[in-house]
Amino acid sequence: MARSTNRYTSTKAADPVLAERIKAIACDRPRFGYKRICLLIRAEGTKVNHKRVYRIYRDLNLAVRKRGRRKYLILANEI
Repeated sequence: MARSTNRYTSTKAADPVLAERIKAIACDRPRFGYKRICLLIRAEGTKVNHKRVYRIYRDLNLAVRKRGRRKYLILANEI
């Protein structure tokens, strides 16, 4: 086997408590990204790394919801 095919695999277990908290905050506040969620979790007193929050955020398939586009009326006399 070539050494380039042998990849590092993490042995650290997932944190289900942190994942549930991230999911709960994301459901309550859909416009918050992972950075603001990380700040809220830190404000609660949990020591957490922003990279871990980002990894869990992406594993949960979360993303900031897009805002709807404004529709403008174009009047005939304005053209």
